[in-house]
Amino acid sequence: MSTTIVLNLTSFGHINPTLPLIAELVKRGERVIYYSIEPFRAIIEGSGAEYRAYDSPELLIPKTHQGELFSVMAHFGKAAKAILPELLADIRKTPVDYLLLDSMCIWGNLVQQILKLPAVTFSSIFLMHKDIPIDDMLDMTYSHLPQNILLNGLKGLYSYFETSKEIEAKHDGNCPGLIESFTNTQDVNIVFSPRDFHPMPEKYSEAHYKFVGPSISERTENIDFPFDEIESAAFIYISLGTINNQIIDFYQACYEAFGNGAERPFPYKVILSIGNKISAEDIGKKPDNFLVLPKVPQLEILKKCHAFVTHGGMNSIGEALFYGVPMLVIPRRGDQFLVAKQVEKTSVGKSLSTQDVTPESLYNAVTGILQQPDYQKNSRRMGQACEDAGGYKKAADEIFSYKNVSSIRARHIV
Repeated sequence: MSTTIVLNLTSFGHINPTLPLIAELVKRGERVIYYSIEPFRAIIEGSGAEYRAYDSPELLIPKTHQGELFSVMAHFGKAAKAILPELLADIRKTPVDYLLLDSMCIWGNLVQQILKLPAVTFSSIFLMHKDIPIDDMLDMTYSHLPQNILLNGLKGLYSYFETSKEIEAKHDGNCPGLIESFTNTQDVNIVFSPRDFHPMPEKYSEAHYKFVGPSISERTENIDFPFDEIESAAFIYISLGTINNQIIDFYQACYEAFGNGAERPFPYKVILSIGNKISAEDIGKKPDNFLVLPKVPQLEILKKCHAFVTHGGMNSIGEALFYGVPMLVIPRRGDQFLVAKQVEKTSVGKSLSTQDVTPESLYNAVTGILQQPDYQKNSRRMGQACEDAGGYKKAADEIFSYKNVSSIRARHIV
């Protein structure tokens, strides 16, 4: 048995894909120690891992950033500065064989450098490549956004590099740069996406990048859901994820677009997940063909739905790809815009900008997806690619292979 420590971000989109992998590693005899914050303790322990708390958890609560990805860097840089001293001290007291690091976990990158431990990166997002020109990265991430957001982002970037100087003055490690902050490259990098869906797959060598596809297993979620109401019904599913989901005007547009009282016929039931920051009453009178709930068992819903309207978070996208569900992506922040481009490029769905969202545009986009067989066919093809990629079991195989090679190298050095 080996001991591994998981250093990850603290959001469902980054944690959920790791849980089947962690359960598989535990099943194969590994001891897994997983650092996180209290809201995620139950699901982490449910995977079989040992939970340990990060210091300064208030800095790790997911939030919406005004300057997008560069502001995210600044936020995580400040978090790394705060939690590194105690984290390093704690890990130094723990016999550990290797690390598992999220591709955006700046403190994980630094821990690996400082303690010189073997490490494998896992990524629930698209990886940036070192050969991508900075201008292209800026175009991919900021060209679609107002200039004030870019300005806030540049302020965030400056803040990140100032924080980096402070970290590097105190610790024996180099803070990751612009590309590496979203990649965290190690000898083995596990990507929870099929290679066919990833941008520029030719840039990533098969020797170092393992595209295992979505990491999905059955969840033991205790969510009350009226399955009897959709047992024999055709339905679509709408969700904006778990962070930036209190968009009342969007939900009202969905009511008007897909409600059975509308002028345009829409012969489907609609499942709408709105989170816990607003209530159904905040949206207004619910059409009879809508089920509106704060949370739903998403995997069970995706297995049966005909189309998925989503914000484009990679966790949700991966699950939809896995079950072969065509999508309408309405990106709102961060890498969701790049994800939306890939959905269109691979013809597994359409995208719609937030400023173009109207009841009519929603209706036309979704009915176009439902009525065009190619979207269904391409989505099923991508679902097969996800299955062929191997998922969390393939990821565990790659980790064991790397662990064994690392152990042989270590014995040889000794």
